[in-house]
Amino acid sequence: EIKNLQEGIPPYAVLTRLLFPVFARATEKRDHAITQLDLFEIALAAEAYRAEHGDWPFDLQQLQDTLEYDLPQDPFAQAPYRYRKEKSGFVAWGVGKDMDDDGGHGPDDPVYDWDNHDIVWRVAR
Repeated sequence: EIKNLQEGIPPYAVLTRLLFPVFARATEKRDHAITQLDLFEIALAAEAYRAEHGDWPFDLQQLQDTLEYDLPQDPFAQAPYRYRKEKSGFVAWGVGKDMDDDGGHGPDDPVYDWDNHDIVWRVAR
């Protein structure tokens, strides 16, 4: 998407062509920070759910049904965040800048790196 925008810049807009990559990275950094904050919000809501119901929600819809507000959306995918209940907790994640759902694997997981990973929030008890 960003590449398409950059290709649409006219050749005579030299300064725009030079600065465009800087602003594109700033947008990615902003969306990464928003994702981290959103996942923290989801983790807090899930913790409140667990305190009230004795267990983690099975999925985000079950969590959403108990809230008086809408859960945030993944700014990269423009879709709901992903969530998986595990034996001793849960994992919530966003797809990140590569737009590829890696199943909740972060940059520290084997085979994944800083260019190919999800933005992950893992809670275990």
